Amino acid sequence: MKIKITDLINTYAQSIGIETAMDLIADKVNAAALEDRESYSGEEIVRICGELEKEGGLIRIVAQSFLIQLEHKKSEEQTLLLDNIDTQIWYLTDIYTYGAVNKAHAEFLGIEKVDLENRNLYEIISKKETEIFVAGNIEVFEKKIQIRTEETIKNSKGQTCLLSITRTPKLDHNGNVEYVICAAQDITERKKAEEELAKHRDHLEELVKERTRDLEAAQKELIKRERLSVLGQLTATVSHEIRNPLGVIRSSAFYLQRKLGHADKKITKHLNRVEKQVDLCDSIVDELLEYTRGRHSEATQGEINPWLEKVLDEITIPENIALVTERSPDLPMVHFDRDKMHRVVFNMVNNALQAITARHDSLNEKEGPYQPQVKVSTSVADNGIRIEVEDNGIGMDDETADRAFEPLFTTSARGTGLGLAIVRKIVEEHGGHVSLDSTPNRGTKVTLVIPAGT
Repeated sequence: MKIKITDLINTYAQSIGIETAMDLIADKVNAAALEDRESYSGEEIVRICGELEKEGGLIRIVAQSFLIQLEHKKSEEQTLLLDNIDTQIWYLTDIYTYGAVNKAHAEFLGIEKVDLENRNLYEIISKKETEIFVAGNIEVFEKKIQIRTEETIKNSKGQTCLLSITRTPKLDHNGNVEYVICAAQDITERKKAEEELAKHRDHLEELVKERTRDLEAAQKELIKRERLSVLGQLTATVSHEIRNPLGVIRSSAFYLQRKLGHADKKITKHLNRVEKQVDLCDSIVDELLEYTRGRHSEATQGEINPWLEKVLDEITIPENIALVTERSPDLPMVHFDRDKMHRVVFNMVNNALQAITARHDSLNEKEGPYQPQVKVSTSVADNGIRIEVEDNGIGMDDETADRAFEPLFTTSARGTGLGLAIVRKIVEEHGGHVSLDSTPNRGTKVTLVIPAGT
């Protein structure tokens, strides 16, 4: 705040005359070590008046009077300033008591300024709100540092508002809190906007994740189709080229078997090996053709249990492995392709037999007796039937189990990696789904569900 030196001169001119007043003030400006200027800051005016007070008498009284007027003017200007800003301002003389307040805070509470000043908080707002306010007041008075809090309070309309409050302590020369200046902004709408924005952000993030999942799924499907396309082209060519020589090998082995008879056991043994390897090659070609090309589904309605019993009778189970069956009665009729589902059950049981063989080969002397077993069961599922094939074989770790249905993935040295992939493909063609549960050195259970009436 700037004060014109003429204001001070005119104040003295009323008592001692204008010229005498000008000379007096000029002398005191010089005594205060200030340059001759038209106006001075409030602090500089205080220094000049300090020099005037040394004169005593009337001059001293006028100087004190001028300082009082100056302080009053300064207070009025501050009040005018504070009353023309939106920020709520108030002073605290202690943790419970209001000092001065500005117009914004008074209007927020719906109480006149004069009715707020020097009042106890408990007389103004509710007990619950006061206790929250007082907790913040205690902190600033005790810690003697500026603190910021967010507190709820009802306004003059009875609406619950959220205020962001900054409390700043004013310390005296001994470091004690003389009073606390509080400034508050109503952030209710801003907070609501932030919360709404956060909801939109979360929703957007979820949409991005969803789209990312869709893209990843589409990419996987595209890669799968590309691999199948290449595999299909390769299979169509190779199967024809392989089956012709396989036919020749089988015919030749059959001819030699008949020609030589049982003349030499070693020859018979090797000819049987040839036959088994030809069958293996045929099986591999069949799996490739089934997965890449397939055939038109010939689903008809029927019962699962009698059909499953015939399928299991056709599968050769080693003598040392127990086959346990549990077939639930009263299963609903389902539409299924008997030949394709035959492939499903065969693959599931064959995988179980391979897992048992692998565990048997890995046994050591420290392990207890091992009783290999394959269990095949049927039961009623939601809107359909369930078939489970469970073994107590080598089992799988989590990584292997996650990739078990992936085409061409195999842990077997002689496998194609299409066994379970074909199972899933055929089951999904029937509108069903298949899952796998496995534990290393405990076994694996493959479960498929086919809906009724498809």
